[in-house]
Amino acid sequence: MEIRTLFIPGVAKPKQRARVTKAGFSFTPKATVQAEALVRLAYKQQYPDAPLFDGPVRLFVLVLRDGPTAPRWLAEYVARNETPFTSRPDWDNLGKLVSDALNQVAWHDDAQIFDARIVKRRCLGNEVPGTQITIEHCPELVPTKGERG
Repeated sequence: MEIRTLFIPGVAKPKQRARVTKAGFSFTPKATVQAEALVRLAYKQQYPDAPLFDGPVRLFVLVLRDGPTAPRWLAEYVARNETPFTSRPDWDNLGKLVSDALNQVAWHDDAQIFDARIVKRRCLGNEVPGTQITIEHCPELVPTKGERG
């Protein structure tokens, strides 16, 4: 098992839906193209010579956001070091941007991701807003020829 982790400082961007022109052509919004490029660049800088993962992969994405002082209802979460934010962007669009950006960079295809978790929360203490990405390669989960049914 191999684990690769990277942190991208700044406000996380969600994957936006493809747009369609009046002429019927579809295109990816510029903000999505730029955000995916940033994820790819950060990964390549951290792991310049790393081969693509083959086989099953787990993905964990932690999105840290600055937020206002915690409201009273949030106090119990803060006490447990859990400070969720439940506003936009949606968790699935944050994860989709990361998984699509790392196609042919960290893995061959994001279909290799068999287990994913995306967590959005407010920064605690001296944490910096950004996106922490953890990839766990799980080749031991692929059955050998003798184990296949």
